[in-house]
This record gives sequence, structure tokens and C-alpha cells, in this order.
Amino acid sequence: MKRLVGSALACLTTVTMLATGTGSAAASPSSPLPLVPSPLRLVHSVPATTNVPSPATPVSQLILRTTNGRRASSTITSSARTYSGGVAVTAVRVLPSGMTVIRFAHPLSASMAHHVSALLTARSDVAWAQPDHHFVALGSSPVPDSDPYFDSQWDLWDSTYGSPNGGYSMRAPAAWQHERGRHDIVVAVLDTGITPHPELANAVIDTGRRDRGYVVPYGYDFISDPVIANDNDPAATGNSRDANPLDDGDFVTADDVTNYSSTYGCTRPDPSSWHGTHVAGTIAAAQDTTGITGIAPGVTIEPVRVLGKCGGSESDIIDAIEWASGHHVDGVPDNTDHKATVINMSLGGPGICSAGLQTAINDAVAAGTSVVVAAGNDSTDITAINDTTGSSPGDCSGVIAVSATGRSGELAQYSNYGTVAGAVTIAAPGGDDFSISGTDNILSTWWNSPDTLTNGTNGGADYAYMAGTSMATPHVAAVVALMQSHLTTPLTPSQVAQRLRETATPFPASSGCTVIHCGAGILNAGAAIATVPSAADYINATPLPASQIRLTWSRPNWGGSPILNYLVDQSTDGGHTWQPATTSNRSVQGLDLITTVSGLTTSTAYRFRVTAVNQLSANPSGYQWATMTRDVVAQASPVIPDQVAQPTVRGGVENFTVSWVPPSGVTPTGYTISFHRRGTSSPWTTITPNLPASARSYTYSPWPVAAFTPGTYDVRVAAIRGSATGPASLSKAGSVTALLQTGSASASILRPAKDGFQDSVILRATSNAPRSGTVRIRNSAGAVVMSWPLGTSTGWSAVWSGRDSSGTRVPFGTYRVEFWRPVRSSTPALISTRTLSVLSSQAAIPTVHLVSDTVYPAKDGYYDTIPIRASAVVPATFSLDVLNKGVVVYHRTYSRRSLLTVPWNGTDDRIKVLPVGSYTLRITAHGLEGKPTIKLRKVEVSALRAYPHPFSLQVSAGMAMQAYSSGVTVIDAGNGVHIDGGDDPSTKEMEVNLATFNEKLPASVLTPTSVIISACTTHTDNTAAGLAYLGYFSGALDNPYLSRAWSYSVGDPAGCYRTKASAPSFALGDGYVQWWVGNGNIPGKTWTVNSFRITGVSYVLGP
Repeated sequence: MKRLVGSALACLTTVTMLATGTGSAAASPSSPLPLVPSPLRLVHSVPATTNVPSPATPVSQLILRTTNGRRASSTITSSARTYSGGVAVTAVRVLPSGMTVIRFAHPLSASMAHHVSALLTARSDVAWAQPDHHFVALGSSPVPDSDPYFDSQWDLWDSTYGSPNGGYSMRAPAAWQHERGRHDIVVAVLDTGITPHPELANAVIDTGRRDRGYVVPYGYDFISDPVIANDNDPAATGNSRDANPLDDGDFVTADDVTNYSSTYGCTRPDPSSWHGTHVAGTIAAAQDTTGITGIAPGVTIEPVRVLGKCGGSESDIIDAIEWASGHHVDGVPDNTDHKATVINMSLGGPGICSAGLQTAINDAVAAGTSVVVAAGNDSTDITAINDTTGSSPGDCSGVIAVSATGRSGELAQYSNYGTVAGAVTIAAPGGDDFSISGTDNILSTWWNSPDTLTNGTNGGADYAYMAGTSMATPHVAAVVALMQSHLTTPLTPSQVAQRLRETATPFPASSGCTVIHCGAGILNAGAAIATVPSAADYINATPLPASQIRLTWSRPNWGGSPILNYLVDQSTDGGHTWQPATTSNRSVQGLDLITTVSGLTTSTAYRFRVTAVNQLSANPSGYQWATMTRDVVAQASPVIPDQVAQPTVRGGVENFTVSWVPPSGVTPTGYTISFHRRGTSSPWTTITPNLPASARSYTYSPWPVAAFTPGTYDVRVAAIRGSATGPASLSKAGSVTALLQTGSASASILRPAKDGFQDSVILRATSNAPRSGTVRIRNSAGAVVMSWPLGTSTGWSAVWSGRDSSGTRVPFGTYRVEFWRPVRSSTPALISTRTLSVLSSQAAIPTVHLVSDTVYPAKDGYYDTIPIRASAVVPATFSLDVLNKGVVVYHRTYSRRSLLTVPWNGTDDRIKVLPVGSYTLRITAHGLEGKPTIKLRKVEVSALRAYPHPFSLQVSAGMAMQAYSSGVTVIDAGNGVHIDGGDDPSTKEMEVNLATFNEKLPASVLTPTSVIISACTTHTDNTAAGLAYLGYFSGALDNPYLSRAWSYSVGDPAGCYRTKASAPSFALGDGYVQWWVGNGNIPGKTWTVNSFRITGVSYVLGP
């Protein structure tokens, strides 16, 4: 068996902590790390707790917008009280854009909240209403870096890859050659707040205020609920909001679970995540000689606290977006001096993007703020279709939605994805390493405390590996900040998104990613930073009368900053010297640009060059300006026709039609038409032969399908006189579409009984170039039993209910549907077929499934009731009878249904328990046609019941071992298992040697309970020093999944060490219990287990 270097955690990801580089007590990155660090969930939050708010989590608040945009009136709140069944309602506050938050005196169920919202929306004075949803956190370099952990930041530059250079990182050092960020560029991090980590000290604005000795940075705490805020800040009054964005922890205690699980969705105790600090470090950690480096170390972080204990509310997030982007929020000082350039939201929750959230995002985008959002961590489609699907705000319009990739460039296994174009904008490194070490996840700043800010280890400042779209998102936000830092005139949010998409690194071919599924590619920081425009793909020159030349060139790539001008120069010495050309009549023709150069000398050879200019021309140092040149000889003016005016082009199915007006002046002797695919550098194709002088329009058909794919084509017309051709007209675009003809059937089975079940089939035919055809249905002998004419409409449908052309029901059997239509000739062709089976609605003999054929009515949990499931293929009326020697003792009938699922608890019709014995179960099904069908089964009623039976087992460690890593040996005559330390002190991560064990438990009719494992050692030479562990696991014996919550440290002295909790359900199955023992110390530090004691309670049947 191969060596197990740690194991994947049950919660899908790991966080590996590195000691801080400051302070005398700090350990180096190579020091041993905890064996199983705190697991991080990948359900809407990475990191955070497993406290994921279910879509069914009770709702305490609604958000609504009145039709007049004012605060909700007392009439509205009174109606909300009535709709909710009398729960008192208060209007809490007014959000920007006229939205009101109303709060109920006690939470409503999710379904009731939606019901109240719907009733309020139906009012004439309410534009819309919605629940205030609950969100949670989603959890060799070209430029050398001196930060000691930079080599571990593979997400910034992966030096292990030779090709592609930098691997599938986001290639930050390539961007640092041009930009490291300006302090006036602000990234607002809407998250859990921020800690006073030394790496972030220069990235925040010091307000001059102090809290418990820590600097209070500029930002704001928008959490209005004191329970979620969790900060007990005396400065906060009423609703806990204040100008202190320090993260006081989002830890959840056992008492919190008891008190708040039904109102806030907290389902288990968890330590604080310090999520906002990790996100902020990725963006702007100091670039110095300690710790890590941020992607944009020169920008400003504006911490905005919206998440706390158990997550945060949508209304608080709406306010935070508005405030961060410079808009007014009632009761909060305006953010006029530090408006965010970028908003980072590594958070989300299920459901469709609400109107309130979309309004806030629209306001931010309109103010020039880019909004970067995590796609979510549910391995599902980001686009929501109801309140339990998708991920919001990832599915809101106008955001940059970010998916996550692992080190190999493939979509991370947890990442949400897109199924429609534009749903996911781009991917970025988020980590995908679920081993104990987790070193292929994202390393960033962290706070080493299980709960509060002031309870940190070694001062608190630390580093940790985390994974999720939460970690991918700040990579993109940081690059957006670098892009804007590099420009004097900022890009609009849509231009930012365009630049990110067009410069992304392609996904590896093995990933299976497409632009729709994963985004445009993997974030590429070096390519995204604006540069000068590229050269044009081509320049064409056409001689004109009066010593003029018309230049036409393709629009070059903008370089990430809008093109402001084009410089046209000319040379008569082959390009040794250049002078500005005299140009006029500049215009745009499709994707081409046109200008007329005048003042030329006849019969002189000229070379022209064209240079595109953007705002970077003000400081061109460091850039190689891209130009395109073209040589042409100025000729004496021939007698040529004038330019044809821009034609009219109408695209069609596999054709286009171009129409034009003859030019004035010289009479043409003919016309020539040319076309080319828009958006490409392909040459223009000239249609031959030339058209006569009388021509005024032309339809290009048949379309050369093999040579030209359908798409948008630019078409131009030029007049001819003799051998001279006049200047081509301005081009006009037309869309050539592919011929699409289909035929389909809505089902393959038809039962013509007219009972609403499979009693008709809808036949459909479509065509985007429809010509008359026929739909025929043939029986198995080939005879046509029914037909319909296909007209010239684009869509056709008909319902067939199993009757022939005379209205007579057809016999049962197999039928073939044929769709006939001309394709590219006048002769009809068979374009599609479908097979239909016409069947009876006779009920089949019921299929009956019993999980047990014996019922034990003792009410002890062991088959007190047996579920009975029956189906008969078609919907049927069912009857259920229990017979005792032919006499019915229990009878029930059930209305027509497809599946019968009912319980039986061993009673008769008088609800009395039947005597012990054997009975006959009779299930009768009656379909709409034919005779009833019957299925008989034997069932038993037993007087036995389950009794607890304590047990204690002592097993040899060597005999119970099932799988092991290197460093594990069997000793003591095959009874002992000796485990050497597995950690390599030269690496940052901990490596663990371990063995897995299982043992069959005494037979039990119910799952054994109170199962406890004790690891016993007789050795006095153990030296693991607290780094040996005993715990339960799930998964395969040779590929276990471990969890810190189910792992326990064992001591070195001889004795027995027990688990502190009984075995969880995932460690029990098929009558076995499974556990593991491991050693995370360095080699030479050993621990030996000789035997295991297993105690618990099994259950046996007895009278």
C-alpha cells in the first residue's frame, strides 16, 4: 500500500496553519503542525463552520419596496401582521432606493415568509417584497519576491511548471513588472471584518482610534443584529452597527446551537474562521521580508463587516454595497473620501438574486465600482431557479462571478459552474487539496484564535491554507485593483470584465472546461494589466483620383485601455524617415477603419504605417509601440466609377441578399461583390462572375456550406468600368444562419385510454427555412395510419391520441413517426424519425416491496411499522388487504395513483394488534382498462422485541489492522503495531504515518450504541509526545477521511486511552466499527499500540 500523507477531511477541505514569522516564540514553517486542523466546509463558506443556513431557515425580516419609494406605511405593516397570522411587525429602517426592512416579533417559517411576501407584493402600494435572506462566507518567478512564504503561494506563481510558464497560477509577478497598486485605489472587502495582522497594517487606513490596543481601521460594521455581530461593542447602540470593522470572531458555541439553530441556522459548534483576514491578505498583504505577499500590496483595503456568528443578513449586505460604492445609507456617515474601486464579496447563499440586492449592485456599477463575487461551493449550477438552488449574489447581473480552480488548472471539485453563457465570468485559483497538509490550497494571513480577537496564540497573527471560491474571488478583485492603478482614466466595470475575459489563460485540455461551464479561462494578472494597443492585422490601400489613396485597416486589440486615436504616417524612403500623412474622411466600416490620404505625388512609391494610441501614450516608456505598414505606388488617376453607396444586406438561411444604388458620375459596366467573415482577418472573397450593369440586387445562394460556416458576414459592392474597379462601398453586415430542421415526439409510449396518463403524444416539427412537407405515422407493417401536412410555418405541432385518419383507435403495437421535408432541393427528404409504442392501460401485476416481511409491534424502534410500496406500471386504484386464513382482518382502499406507499403496524381494522402468526398480504391494482391484478405476499406478526445487551471486546492491534502507511510495522508476535513519526521537518506541512483498523461487533438487530474504542499500549518507550492520535474515520480503509472533531490525542505512558465520544454513525456499518491510529511527530519518535478494548451496547431479539 502506498504511503498515506495525511488524509482528506470529511468536510472536503483543510486549513493548515503556519506559525507567524514574528516574535521569539514563533515556530518556523517547517515546525510540526496539528495533525487534523479545523475542517473548513465548502457549502457557501470557505472557511467557516458547517452552519449553513438551510433554505428552510426561519425568517425574521422582510425587505420591501413601496410603489412611491417611501418608508412602508403602518397600513402595510398592519397587513403583514395579518398575513403572518398575528405576529407583530415593526418597520426597522429604510435602505437606499426606497426599500424598507420590516421585522417580525418572532421568526416565521420560510414558507410563511414567502407567503407573506407574495401577499404584500399583490398590494397596489407595494412594488415587491421578499424574505431578508441569510448569507454566509464562501469559503522561478519573473519578478523575485523576498517574502519567505512566497514559494508556497503557487496561486501567484507556480515555479514547478515549465509549460505553461507559471503553471495555472494567476501569474502575479508578470503584473508586478508594471504595477503593484496605488493607495488611492480602494478594495472594499465585505466579509467578517479584519484582524490587526501586521501584514495588513499598511493596507488599511488608520483612523487614530484604538480598540483593546488594536488599530481601528477605516471601514464599517454593518451587522445590525447583536447576536450575529458577536462583538459586545459598547460603542454600538440599538442595532450593533458602528465604525469599527475589527473581526471579533464568528465562533459558534454549543449554547449558540441550542439557542439559535432555529432562528439563524447554526447547527454545530465551530471556531472562528477569520475569513475576512484571509481574503484581505490575498489582496494586499505587505510585500516585504516576512510571511506572504499580497497580489496588490500598494492598494487600500476597506474592511466592511457584514458576516458574523452564523452568517449575515441580505439587508445588511445591501446597505454595505451602497455605502462602499459611495451612496448614502441612513444612520451611517457617508463614505465620500474612500469610495471603493472594487467590492469583494466572498459570500453567498442559495436562491435567485433578489430585486433589492440587484438594485444595490446596479447602483455600485453605475458609480464605477466593479463587484467581484464568489460563484459558490456547492458543485452546482450558479443560476438559481428557486430559493433552494443556485448561488446569490453570484447569479446577479453586472457582477464578476468567479469560479475556482486547483493547482492543475481544472475546475475545483466543489466549485459552482455555469450552464448559460455569461453566468460565470472567470476562474481563479481557489485550491482543491483535501489532504491533511492542504499545501495546494491558498496560503494567506489568518488569526490563530479559536474564538475572540483577544484570545490569539502567539499574539494571534498567523497564516493558513484555505480553499474555496471565497479564496478565488480576492485574486480577481486584486487584479482589478492593479488594472485600475495602472490607468489615469479608470475602466468601466464592463470594460474591466471584458479585459479579464480576453486575457485569461486557457484551461488545460484535460479539464473539460468551456467558457460557459467554467468561465473565460484562468485569471492572468500579467496579461490583464493595460498596455498599448496591438498592431492592425492588415492594411489595404486603394488608389483614388487626384493623387489620393484610401487606407483601410482592421481594428487592433485595445490593449486594455480604450483607443483614443490613430496616427497615420508616410515614408518615401522605405521607412527610414517618416512624416505625418494628410488624412481626411475617417470612418468606420464594420470592424475596419478607413481614411483618405491626400497630397501625394503621382508614380511615387509610399510606405504607410498606422499606430493605435490609448491613454498609455502619455508615458510610453517600457512599451514597444505596435504598428502595421503597407507599401503602395501613387498612380495617375484612371477613369474609374465612383464609390457605390453603402448597400443593404439581408441575411437568410444559407444565403444573403445584397441591394445597392448605382453610383453617380461615370456609368459602370458591371459590379463586383465581395464578402468576408466579420471579426476575423480572413481575406475578402469575390463572387464570380461579375454582375451586369443592370443589376441592382443579388442573392448569394446556394451557400458554400463546406467553405463558409454560418455567421455574420460583411458585404461590399464595387462598380466596374472596363478594367478599372472603383472603390468598394462601405460594408454592411448580414447574418447567415444554418439550415435547422427538426422533428420530435414528446414521449415514446402512448396509452390511448384517455385517463390523463400517457394518453397522447405531441409531435413537433421546426424549420428556419420551412417548405411544405408531410408527417406520417406507419404501423409495423409499413402502412400509413395517420398523416398531417407540414406547411411553411417555422413551427408545427399536432397531438396524436392513438387514432387513425378515420378516428378509430389503432391497435396496440409499435409505430414509426416520419418527418418529410425538402432540405436543399425540391424533393422531400426524411429529416427525422421517432418510434412510438401504443400500449394498454391495463394494470400490471403489482410489484410489492417490503423492507421486512415481519412486523414487531413492540414500539421499540425495530420494525414497529413496515412500509409497503407497490406499483403497477400505470396509475391504478389500489386496495390493501391482510388476510388470516382467507378472512380479511385489515382492509384499505386508495385512490388512483402511480405509486402506493403506506405503512402497516400489525393491527386489524379495529386498530388492535393482531395475534402472533402468519398472514397473507394482498395488493390489488385496477387500471383504467382490463381486469384487476393481484399480488400476494406472506407477512408475519411477531411478539419479539429488541433488548439492549452490553458487550466488551479485547482485540489484538495486529489482527485488527486493515491498512497502513510507511513507518508502520507489526511487532510483539503479531499483536502490536509500531508507528514511527511521519513528519518531514524540512517541509512546511505535517506528514503522518497511520494505520486503519476495524472489528466486527456482536450481532445486533439495531445499530449498536455507545461504542467506545480504547487504544492500549504496554510499552514504556513511546516518544510521540502528544502527537499520536486515535480517532474514527469514514470512507475506505485504504483511503480514510478524517475529521478533527473525531480525533483524540493519546499519551506516551503505558495504559489505555479511550475516545472521548462514542463512535459516530459514519464509523459504524455492516456490523463493524472502524478507527485509526497515527503518529505526526518526526521520524524516530514512536508510538506502539498493543490492543484495543471495544465496549458498547448491541441489541438482540427476545420474547
